[in-house]
Amino acid sequence: MTGLLLTKDFRSYVRAGRLTDPMLDDRDVILFPDKIGGKYVMMHRPLEWVGEKYGTEFPAIWISMADDLLGFRQSTLLATARFDWECGKIRINTPPIKTRHGWLTIYHAAGSDKHYRLGALLLDLKDPTKVLDRTSDWIMQPERDYEIEGYYRGCVFPCGKVVIDGTLFVYYGAADKYVAVVTCALDEPLRLLLVMTRSYDYGKYHASLDGVKLGGVMDLYSEDASSHEYHLLDFWPDPGTYKLRLECVGKNPTSGGYYLGIESVRLRQRHPRVTQYHHDAEKDWRKNPFSTDNLQDCHLYFDNFLDKFE
Repeated sequence: MTGLLLTKDFRSYVRAGRLTDPMLDDRDVILFPDKIGGKYVMMHRPLEWVGEKYGTEFPAIWISMADDLLGFRQSTLLATARFDWECGKIRINTPPIKTRHGWLTIYHAAGSDKHYRLGALLLDLKDPTKVLDRTSDWIMQPERDYEIEGYYRGCVFPCGKVVIDGTLFVYYGAADKYVAVVTCALDEPLRLLLVMTRSYDYGKYHASLDGVKLGGVMDLYSEDASSHEYHLLDFWPDPGTYKLRLECVGKNPTSGGYYLGIESVRLRQRHPRVTQYHHDAEKDWRKNPFSTDNLQDCHLYFDNFLDKFE
């Protein structure tokens, strides 16, 4: 059972009542920081809700909405264990953070080795019962000595998180003995790039995304067959489907043909150089796609960076 405390000064508290059914072993109860559609929203993990009746083999994450904080009566199954690293029950742990793409939610699961690992869910902003995306692999696992050696071996258990200047700070219990913090960039842009084959009989192509031309013409001619990365765009993509088109615009006079070879299409994280290259999440990339001049600056940056390790 989980209760609700109310306070205005964090010195005195009012025991308002019960959030969950006292007859259930209902843990990991999390409230959303905002109302959604005029209702309060709660996620929880009732241990006994398993079996065919509940649609889950193991204890899972449920979500409930109510008009007041003591009125959570109906719940919807939100997420169950799906992946190898989530052997059995999964749990929610910290209040979701509202982002442009959805509610960012961290959860944890215990693997076959009994170690706790973390994953993430992205929930719809207007209807948080909808899971828009989910990490198929863990995003954090016990690795440091203080995360492995303690009262519970191999445990990372988030207890709170906050965003400061675009950086996500996650405070967590380590091995049930220590408190630690881990950080990551929350909203850095992604770079769209192509890995293309270049050869003696390949043509020239121009890329466009959803009808917007990106960068300059890619000349795929080369005397010897090789692979080459073409960096097209830095942007903050919204969830959805995009159409990437490559248009043949001719060929190098030396080339023997118009062939095209795409080895892979990739989205690569771009951090921590947002300010340096004047990225802006509020700008519409369709109206002003990131220019090839700036991309050349980025190539020079990486060249200088790699030179330090040669």
